[in-house]
Amino acid sequence: MTHLEIDAFLAVIQYGSITKAAEALFVTQPALSRRIKVLEKELGYELFLRQKGIRSVEITDSGRHFIPIAEQWKHLWMESLNVPIKDNSIILNVSSLDSVSTYIMPWVCQSFLRNAPGMNLTIRTLHSFEAYEQLENGLIDLAFISDQMFSRHIETIPAYEEEMLFVCSESAAYPQVVHPSDLDASKQIKLPWNPEYEMWHEYWFGSAVKPRVFLDKMSLMEHFLILEESWAIVPASAATQLSLSEKIKIHQIKDGPTDKRIYYLLGRKRKMDATHKFLEALDAYIATQSGIQPLLKLK
Repeated sequence: MTHLEIDAFLAVIQYGSITKAAEALFVTQPALSRRIKVLEKELGYELFLRQKGIRSVEITDSGRHFIPIAEQWKHLWMESLNVPIKDNSIILNVSSLDSVSTYIMPWVCQSFLRNAPGMNLTIRTLHSFEAYEQLENGLIDLAFISDQMFSRHIETIPAYEEEMLFVCSESAAYPQVVHPSDLDASKQIKLPWNPEYEMWHEYWFGSAVKPRVFLDKMSLMEHFLILEESWAIVPASAATQLSLSEKIKIHQIKDGPTDKRIYYLLGRKRKMDATHKFLEALDAYIATQSGIQPLLKLK
């Protein structure tokens, strides 16, 4: 398989049709279709179900499982193109959870790049289990996760802990200190923070009540919190940034969930100088933030 075939497959996934994917890649529709067929022949299974007269395509189960493999293949291809410049610069490949990417990483990355001349960054947003897999495969150098997993080849090290806080609309009539027994879970904007949070949530609210909105992207949180009586429980870093909006306010929560702990992962191959500088930037930033306890032990 070639990068042209992989690009064709990923473009169809992104745009939902052969026609739109061909336009995005500046090739004809027949040419793109041929690339997909060549890829399917090499793999030995169909990636898409094609129905005559229907412009959109439907991905097969095999095709769905092939998506992360294709993304990894493309990442490795791009890495191979960078081999000639790696003698003159160091690229630190970092991944983090969505909440960390949204509310911690922007400032940390800026500081790292200012204080580490000659070093470059790639940043990816991955779930914890994805980060372990990518680190095992050597696709990333450093990862920030919340859910620990066992791995013989990866070291899991505490980075920091965040207090969990209650946030709601400025117009909502919640007391300054709220208690879970007084909350209506059907008005919650919920995110899956970590297993400890899920246990706490089920203890107080059970599993039958459905939240008002379930999210997996922090960037959408503010848009839903402004709904009347909506509420959420978020880490301190998120609460601080959300409260910068005049529409959102922070409350303490009694008998709330335990602090959210973030770990960093290191694999067998380590870019220690770049990693150390990045962790220094992280440590310096979280030291300025309220509600966050640094756990890094830097020499």
